[in-house]
Amino acid sequence: MDDLTSGFNIGTNYSLSPEFNEMTGFNGEEVRAMLDYYATTCQFHHSTDELIEAMKPWYDNYCFAEQSYGSTTMYNSNMVLYFVDNYIRNGGYMPRNMVEENIRVDYNKLRMLIR
Repeated sequence: MDDLTSGFNIGTNYSLSPEFNEMTGFNGEEVRAMLDYYATTCQFHHSTDELIEAMKPWYDNYCFAEQSYGSTTMYNSNMVLYFVDNYIRNGGYMPRNMVEENIRVDYNKLRMLIR
């Protein structure tokens, strides 16, 4: 519904505003605190630093507000939770796949859309 009578036409997209950039994921301190907490309650075979080192290239460096680029980056919250859940359920071993199946791009669907 996007005609003149739709209330949606008066909506404002705040998702790319700098004041909300840090609400769209986890910052490094939050990821560290989460891992430190679970390390005391679950079986871990790695230190928090080792886990962050493994996660950082895959899940860090998200930035949604252009003005925040270079100063604030976020970890993808969905992927961090996927990693932690799998790590705990696998008895303290890292997931085989660093990207959740539901997140992976379906290249066949993209090819079909492009054609």
